Amino acid sequence: MKQYKILLIVMTFAFSYHLSAQSDEAINLYTQGNQFLQTASYTEAFNAFDQAVKLSPDVYPFLYNRGTAALMLHKDDIAIADFKKASELDPTSEDAFIGLGKSYVDARKYAEAVAAFEKALALNPTNADIMDEKALALVFADRRQDACAAFDKAIELGASRAQNHKDTYCKKEYK
Repeated sequence: MKQYKILLIVMTFAFSYHLSAQSDEAINLYTQGNQFLQTASYTEAFNAFDQAVKLSPDVYPFLYNRGTAALMLHKDDIAIADFKKASELDPTSEDAFIGLGKSYVDARKYAEAVAAFEKALALNPTNADIMDEKALALVFADRRQDACAAFDKAIELGASRAQNHKDTYCKKEYK
């Protein structure tokens, strides 16, 4: 949870340039949504971001954060749509592709999840956690050999959970 709060603070600053032309009401809703996210009040966060998106439908931070809240609430169709649109608005945002990949995993659309994680890795090829997420999606997509190779790469990059994942999913008896 601590990592999520730090990421939220960093992303708030990074997204500030997207907000300069938005209405005060939309920005206030966005700020409220972030406060709800920090306290894990995902329904309230989703509702605040949803209202902000209705006022400003093409603003990356509003879509990204509504997608994040939707993912936490397992509203997979909304999360997928929001992260897709966010990635179209900012195709250099690895975070949008990570959110998209996680949303696809939650929706059990593993091939799509792998593709989204690959796009995130294309933007940041040394991100060990993205590689680990991709490897897990490969496991669920029944591509165990590819998953084990991806776990090896994640371990090489320093992903803390990758060794445990590899030990679990790359055993011969695992099915």
